[in-house]
Amino acid sequence: MIKRIAIVRIESIHPGSNDWTAALSWCRQHAAATLMIAGDMTAPLVPLTRHEAAFDGPMVLGVAASFSGFSMPAISVASTRADVVDALLRRFDESDAILAIEADQPVPTWCGELAWSTDPWLVAECVRDSEAEAATEIVTDASELAAFYEEVGSTYWCPAMLAFGHSYVVRDERRSILSAGSVQFVIDAYGDSYAHIGALATSVSARGRSAATLVLRALRAGLVRAGVRSCGVLADAGTSWLPNFYERRGFSRRGAFRFATLEASSWPELCHG
Repeated sequence: MIKRIAIVRIESIHPGSNDWTAALSWCRQHAAATLMIAGDMTAPLVPLTRHEAAFDGPMVLGVAASFSGFSMPAISVASTRADVVDALLRRFDESDAILAIEADQPVPTWCGELAWSTDPWLVAECVRDSEAEAATEIVTDASELAAFYEEVGSTYWCPAMLAFGHSYVVRDERRSILSAGSVQFVIDAYGDSYAHIGALATSVSARGRSAATLVLRALRAGLVRAGVRSCGVLADAGTSWLPNFYERRGFSRRGAFRFATLEASSWPELCHG
């Protein structure tokens, strides 16, 4: 019987402490469960992420993070115990945030009252594709990408993702972006690198013209050249055709993640915990 839960703020920007090492090792061993925890605490997104870990003595019980790079903060939590999830959530005081968890993640009772949506998680091997790379372009201009994502209404991109060097676009003859996609974070689990792809979006005028397919192919090709073995995406549950889109392009379902909006009224006893 575990008698106590100690919650520790992980200073991941200055790694090397025993707590940081233990939490990082736990994340890498539970790659699926910690997929939403902004990578493995070593990625370029770390400055935008606050990590908390639950311990019983030296043993890690779970890890949580709050990522501030999106239009609304995203809180992720992973543990095999609902009481640990509850204890970790008490450490955050965001009045409005997206809660992201693995679909079968145990949660405290009060979470059952939230309005959940479930997105399939699909994974594919990274493969070489010189044709797609030649038809696309890597973008490093944050302002140009920000303007594109604002135009198409995508809120799941942030400038820090450019640090991964995998933000691809397809342009038209006027150099306007038709479609774009980026690597959101990378997890190094069991010696195999996994890259999570996000913000794959296409302008209304270019839909149905294979622009998104080219971006997706170029991302997989660029990643394999960088030594990344596999990549994955989350298919928006509100778009019924999207999982089929990815499956037709070589992705297979690996699991699912649940999302809910946390408002101050939904967890008043937890705020300022």
